[in-house]
Amino acid sequence: MTGTLHAAIEVWRRRTSYRRRTAYDAYVAVLLVVTVAAPAALGMWAAASTIESLKALDSTAAPTVAGLVVAAVWAAMLALGALRGPALRSAPLTAVLAGAPLPRTAAFGGPALTAGVVAAATITSVGSVIAGALWSVERVGAPEAMAFAAASGGVGCVAAVAWLVGQAFPRIAQTAASWLVIAASISAFVQPMTAITPWGWVTLAYPTAGSLPASAALVALGLCALTVTPATMRQLRSADLVAQATRWDSATSSIVGREMASAASRYRALPRHGRSWRAVPLGVPRPLLFAVRDAVGAARTPARLALAIVAIALATGVLGFAMSASTLPWLWGAGAGLLAFVGTGPLTDGLRHAVAVSSGPPLYGIGDTALLGFHTLFPILVVALVVVIAVAAVGSGTVGAGMAAVGSTAVVARLTTALRGALPPSLATPVLFIGTDLSAPARALWSVDGVALSAVAGVGAAYLGGLPLIALIAPVLCVALAAARWRHRR
Repeated sequence: MTGTLHAAIEVWRRRTSYRRRTAYDAYVAVLLVVTVAAPAALGMWAAASTIESLKALDSTAAPTVAGLVVAAVWAAMLALGALRGPALRSAPLTAVLAGAPLPRTAAFGGPALTAGVVAAATITSVGSVIAGALWSVERVGAPEAMAFAAASGGVGCVAAVAWLVGQAFPRIAQTAASWLVIAASISAFVQPMTAITPWGWVTLAYPTAGSLPASAALVALGLCALTVTPATMRQLRSADLVAQATRWDSATSSIVGREMASAASRYRALPRHGRSWRAVPLGVPRPLLFAVRDAVGAARTPARLALAIVAIALATGVLGFAMSASTLPWLWGAGAGLLAFVGTGPLTDGLRHAVAVSSGPPLYGIGDTALLGFHTLFPILVVALVVVIAVAAVGSGTVGAGMAAVGSTAVVARLTTALRGALPPSLATPVLFIGTDLSAPARALWSVDGVALSAVAGVGAAYLGGLPLIALIAPVLCVALAAARWRHRR
C-alpha cells in the first residue's frame, strides 16, 4: 500500500517540475523564517520584556487568565478542525487518497504531522517567552521557568491533537468547544475545579505559582494525547476530507485573487435552526420589520451570532485597556478595531444582501438606498446594545464613545467590503514612484481596505482622551469610501 501511495503522489508531482517546486518551497521557507518567524520571536520577547507587560505577567490574576486562555485555545482548535483540519492535501490528491485502500496515517500523516508540529511549537514558544521574561527579572527561579516551558509543550501537543479531533468529529466539535469554554468560565469562579481540570493545571503551573506536579501533569497529558493520534486518524471520513480540501483550495484561490470576502464566504456557517421561525412580522413599521428579519436570520446560526457578540464585547475591553495603557496603545487599539470588524461580520448579512440586489430592479417596492438603510439598523443596534452593557460593567463613558465610533466604522467597513467589486483596471497598471512600483502594495491595501480602516479606527479611539480629532479620521474616510463605491456601483 505504501508503494501505491508513493505512485499516486509521484503522478501528482509530475504536473510541474518537482525539483523546481521543491527548491522554490525551500526558498520560501527560508524567507519566512528570516522575515517572519525570527522577527515575530524577537517582537514577542520585546513585548514581554516591557515594564507594563512584566507587571501584567506578574499580577495575581495572570495564572487564572493563562488557564482561561489555554482553554480558549483548545476550544478554538476543536472548532478550527471542523472547518479546516491538519490532515489535508490538495483537493485532487485528497480525493484520490481518501478513496484508496490506504491507511489514513500513511495517506495524510505527513501533512498532519507538519501542521501539528507548527501549532505545538508556536504555543510552546509563547509559554517559553512568558517564563523567560519572568526569569530574566528574577521574579521566578530557573526550575519554575523550565517547568512552565515544558508544560507549554504539553499544552501545545493537546492543542494539536484537538485540531485533529475536530477534523475527525466535525459534527460534535462545535458543541464540545462551546462546553469547554463554558466549563472554563465556571471554573474561574469555583476554586476547587482548579486542581481537577487541565486548564486549572495551567493556572497552578504558571511560573509565579510554581507547581511542579501540575507541570508534570500537563506534560503527561500532552504525551497521552499524542498516543490517540493514530486512532483519531482512522476516524477521518472520506467525504469530510474531500469537502474540506475542496473548500480550502477554493478559499486560497480567492485569497490569491484578492477576493477576501469570497474566501470568507466559503466558511460561513449554514443555517440549521429556526426553519419554522417567522422572519417577516405583519403590521409593524418597515424599519422594525427589516431589523426583525435580520435578527431572525442571524439567530439561525446561534454559534456565529454568539461569537459576534463576544468579539464586540472583547473589542470594548481591549479598547478600554488601550486607552489606559502607557505602552503601545496604538497596537491594542488596532486589535480592538480588528475584533470589531470580525464581530460585525455575522451581523451584516442583510447589508451584503442589499448590495447584491442593488444592481437589479428594486425588490419589495423599496429603493436601493432605503433597503440599505433598513438593513443597517440591526448591526448598529446590536453593537450599541453590547457596548452599553460592556461600558456599564467598566463604568467609563470615554470607552463607550470610542467603541461606538469603532463599531460604527466596522459596520460601514463591512459595507465598503461588500461594495468592492472587481479589481479596478487602474490598480492593475504599474505605479512608479522613486524607482519602485507601488502597484502591488496598492492592490494589497485595496483587498483589505475594510480591515485596515477598522484597525485605524481603533487606533484613533485609543487616543480619544488626548487627541479626540484623530478618532474622526477613520470614520470619515470609511463613510466617504462607502459613499463613493455606492454611487459608482454596478
